[in-house]
Amino acid sequence: MQPGAGVDLSTPSAFSQFATILILWLYIFMNSKMLILSIGALVIIAASAFLLTKNSSTIAPIVPTPTTAIMMDEDTSDASPSTMMKKAEDSEEVAPSGAMMKEEAREIIVTGSNYKFNPATITVKKGETIKLVFKNSGGMHDFFIDELGVKTKVVPTNGEDTVQFTASKVGTFDYYCSVGTHRAMGMVGKITVQ
Repeated sequence: MQPGAGVDLSTPSAFSQFATILILWLYIFMNSKMLILSIGALVIIAASAFLLTKNSSTIAPIVPTPTTAIMMDEDTSDASPSTMMKKAEDSEEVAPSGAMMKEEAREIIVTGSNYKFNPATITVKKGETIKLVFKNSGGMHDFFIDELGVKTKVVPTNGEDTVQFTASKVGTFDYYCSVGTHRAMGMVGKITVQ
């Protein structure tokens, strides 16, 4: 601090030194009744100043999660080749010529903006493969469905992310934004799997 610059009360040690000097001054020049009231007022002022100068707004860093390409319904690490072939046959359709065709995913576009999704409700069929395109039109948002294992990365304004999954459970589930308190602020929708 430079000479003549005044008293810097922004640091706790400087503030406590100033408070000590002020208390001593009050003790010397005031009667005891005024001293008690003055000390009480000083304690309240000191506590307020401390709380105001303390950085109370801590913001958790936004860490994007990796994009989920395809979610598998079951663990296939110990499956035999014949079991894997049977599962492959179940998920593909046979064309009239005998050639195998993979079932095409249904595309659903969901737009997120500040504290809402459009559409707010989605209905799909159990076993249906969904290609979900999440577009963000304002703020920083993501898209989660816990029960179906669906999650996108955190998407900035005018960005998008795509995930593909199979609707494996019947029921109605929340989809939501996991950024900050967006879910609590109403950024929630419903997906029904029939």
